[in-house]
Amino acid sequence: MSVLGDPLALDVAWRTRRWTRAVLEDIGVGFDSERYVLPVRDADGALVGTVRYLPPQLRGEQVKLTADKGSRRELFPAPESEAPDVVLVEGEATALTARSAGLAAIAVPGSGAWRPEWARRLAPLSPILIVPDCDDVGRGAARTWAAELHAAGAVVRILDIAPERSDGYDVGDLLAEASTPDELRRAGRLILARGADLRPFAPSNGRPPPSKRQLRSLSALQIRSERVHWLWALRVAFRGLTVVAGEKGLGKSIATNAWLTAQITRGMLDGELPGPSDVLIATAEDDWRSVVKPRLMAHGADLGRVFRIVVEDDVGEVLLTLPDDVGRLEAEIRRLRSEGHPVRLLVVDPIGAFLPETVDSHRDASVRRALAPLAALAERLDLAIIVVAHLTKEATARYIARVSGSAGLVNASRSVLIFARDPNDTEGEQGYDRLIVQVASN
Repeated sequence: MSVLGDPLALDVAWRTRRWTRAVLEDIGVGFDSERYVLPVRDADGALVGTVRYLPPQLRGEQVKLTADKGSRRELFPAPESEAPDVVLVEGEATALTARSAGLAAIAVPGSGAWRPEWARRLAPLSPILIVPDCDDVGRGAARTWAAELHAAGAVVRILDIAPERSDGYDVGDLLAEASTPDELRRAGRLILARGADLRPFAPSNGRPPPSKRQLRSLSALQIRSERVHWLWALRVAFRGLTVVAGEKGLGKSIATNAWLTAQITRGMLDGELPGPSDVLIATAEDDWRSVVKPRLMAHGADLGRVFRIVVEDDVGEVLLTLPDDVGRLEAEIRRLRSEGHPVRLLVVDPIGAFLPETVDSHRDASVRRALAPLAALAERLDLAIIVVAHLTKEATARYIARVSGSAGLVNASRSVLIFARDPNDTEGEQGYDRLIVQVASN
């Protein structure tokens, strides 16, 4: 049953852990007559387990927290429903106390439970303040989390609330010392203020320390089958990368950044758009004021639904870098969606301009590693991503072999579209007729 229906359980929750009714209701905490029942959900909001918690003042020698058989331990609560500027703590009970203090807290279920893929899920919520348990294990775990979050593109700070202690004292214990709701909220604000004064974490050698990798198997019966959904019917799919490649000067940027974008913003594209949608564009070759915006206007785009990607650092505006900025891209798309802008397409034109020098564009493995986070972003956000590429001048080779760079670009994509001259155009190379040919579909 819900804890809300048990006044005594609510009273004990406040007295022992400073859990508030509002937070317990928001999370959906239950009560089984002895323990508090905490629901664990995955990135899609599906219930994947429950953990049961007994406050220390009531448990005697009993274990304070147990997971039901078959339960999966996950970030608590799932970060996909959270806004940026979160506090990362250890333990679900601690997260409930911190949330009751007004902190946007997410718990790692234990110091040794961290999974590397969680860094990618948490990075869009940057900046992130980690508040570890006050012992060697907790502090060491915090450094591992921080390094992997930093590598995923997040700005991270670590707040040691009591450097002199090594007894496992945590932020939940600190906040529980408050006597009233007002004191609890003030204590929460103080945690944030202390964190804001810290310098961002940076790995001492520029590389994250090794983490505990795990391998597990998953039965095909547990995997939900899904059909492909199309932004543009049979050409550009949601949840994947599409390559649009063509020779320079044929108008592939006009096709993607103007015509296709205009169709999407008006909800007129032949596909499965629910209605007019928004588009995010990163382009390195065309000026927005004199080229991109006039093209959009000429094609009748709803300009209020088209967004230019702008990246800035300490010296001013800089170029988007992939995969380093994937976390920031995700955060911006989530922000736009939360404000009523349903972003359904991201255009990167041309992809080669946004890859760092450390990526060898002629090596399959190097390109695929660089694009994997972008493909994962499309999957997580149910997003279509178009990357524009050039064709090489080897006219005798097959089109798919002429996509500029290594085969990694083609292999990382769901669909490859070639933008080419129409050989039947009577005006030859001076003509304006174009063909779009799909040469690969995975």
